[in-house]
Amino acid sequence: MGKHKPIYDRSQNLGDFVVVTNAEKVAFTGKKRDQKVYRYHTGWPGGLVTTPLETMYEKKPEEVLRRAIAGMLPKNTLRRERLKLLRIFAGEKHPHSAEDLTPLPDNIVKVASPWLIVKERETVEVQTDNWCVCENACARVRVSVCVRVRSTEKEKRNV
Repeated sequence: MGKHKPIYDRSQNLGDFVVVTNAEKVAFTGKKRDQKVYRYHTGWPGGLVTTPLETMYEKKPEEVLRRAIAGMLPKNTLRRERLKLLRIFAGEKHPHSAEDLTPLPDNIVKVASPWLIVKERETVEVQTDNWCVCENACARVRVSVCVRVRSTEKEKRNV
């Protein structure tokens, strides 16, 4: 999806491929292997087709993982395009072995957009004579120190 890129935009497809290997080693929790069923309709009367997870996993283990990932993606027009960039393989061998495929590191720094305006909160302590009135003037509270929070807008620029 490209979330690690500084030009990431959730409404665009940035063209990053995701390669998943060893789909045949997926573990299922609970009784999903026996009870989960995939359904689709052919469009004909009485055309509901049900396939148990066990039979689909034996025939095509990569399809089980593809459907699980498709269920987690947002249901919008980019879903189909994002699934086209997903490459799932049942075993270790795949046609992309000539490329240097390394997993993304955990410490990727996400760079904010230079046009993003970030609201920072600044606290200011005001000493009063044991009374503090809230901003809406709805309550008057007896305190020793009143802390007022004011938000300031500062532009955050990463150069």
